[in-house]
Amino acid sequence: KDVFDNKPKLYHITTQFAPKETNTKYYGTTIKFKVVAYGVSDLAEAVKVKIISEVPFQLKDNLHITLTFKNKPVDSNYITNWKPVKDETIYEGTFNGFVK
Repeated sequence: KDVFDNKPKLYHITTQFAPKETNTKYYGTTIKFKVVAYGVSDLAEAVKVKIISEVPFQLKDNLHITLTFKNKPVDSNYITNWKPVKDETIYEGTFNGFVK
């Protein structure tokens, strides 16, 4: 099975993991970002992003969007082979929360 056979159902950027306070008042806010690098490993493929909107909370390190994965989307957290991307396109997403 090839690493690119398994596509995630949700595309997201984890800006905070298990925050102490939930930023629900920002739900629905548009966040602007740029793609700054492309990364791949034996287990996953992702693009590293830079948030260009001002956000009123601390962002986690290694912000990225998982594109494909072999076993689990979390495999993209361990990519070390990143290549810079020259793309000045500004993308937009909506800030929302996720609760298990």
